[in-house]
Amino acid sequence: MPASIYLHSYNYRGYSLERAVRKAREFGYDGLELWSGHFRADHLREDWAEARRLAQVYGLPIPVFDFSVNAIAEDTAERRRQTDRLKDYVRMARDYGATMLNGSAGTLIIDRHNWAANGSALAREEHYLWAADVLREAAAVAAEVGLTIALETHMNTIHDTARATVRLLDLVGSPVVVANLDPGNLWGTRSAEPIEEAIDLLGPRIGYVHVKNCRRVAYTPVGADYHFWLESGELDYFAIVQQLAERGFRGPYCIEYSGGGDRSVPTERDIRYLRRILTEVGG
Repeated sequence: MPASIYLHSYNYRGYSLERAVRKAREFGYDGLELWSGHFRADHLREDWAEARRLAQVYGLPIPVFDFSVNAIAEDTAERRRQTDRLKDYVRMARDYGATMLNGSAGTLIIDRHNWAANGSALAREEHYLWAADVLREAAAVAAEVGLTIALETHMNTIHDTARATVRLLDLVGSPVVVANLDPGNLWGTRSAEPIEEAIDLLGPRIGYVHVKNCRRVAYTPVGADYHFWLESGELDYFAIVQQLAERGFRGPYCIEYSGGGDRSVPTERDIRYLRRILTEVGG
């Protein structure tokens, strides 16, 4: 069975969710990740019901919903609110057809132009303990309803590197809380490990993979440019996918183009490229 490839609806930022679903179906994607920019936090049931309706109209599942909680809030009462919020997210997402939540347990930022100075570089031990407590409670609910929680290796979060993600996952200690490996995010975070090392460190904890390409440059404030198709950036996705397959990862993958221009061009092109790689490596 070939690995599933999802489209991140972030590809169609600035456009309607309907267009994202329609184009994903047209280009042969197996599903969609629902980006938080395509729903309103204060109208979840209404907007998630609309997402489910579109999924049914176009015959394309939406198995992954984005989430973000501040599980590292200094205030105990606020962490309690964030815990309850995430548990509600888990129940509701499952009600609307999701099998996974993907996102962040908390961010720490002192310099928006230097990702290496933020996130895990600022995190204290208590940040990981607080986040683990929140995630552990949510994981218990997720296990009951049959949903997975993925923590994305994302710049500025306390899980922005492979080591930091392993640290948090070890503290949570639940099989339903996994890592979402995003090589592009790691590449842009200069304090993060090389991709091949990150894959080895995360190993069987990888439950989801985001794919986008980029180049390290001097002409952007953060030192990275994401206006590249999967085949043309500095990341060698053949080597990445081959290593993942050798470690036993069988998907799903999610294409998340983060550049500009007509989104449909890379959206259509990137899935063909990734399918060819998966066929060659037996994934």
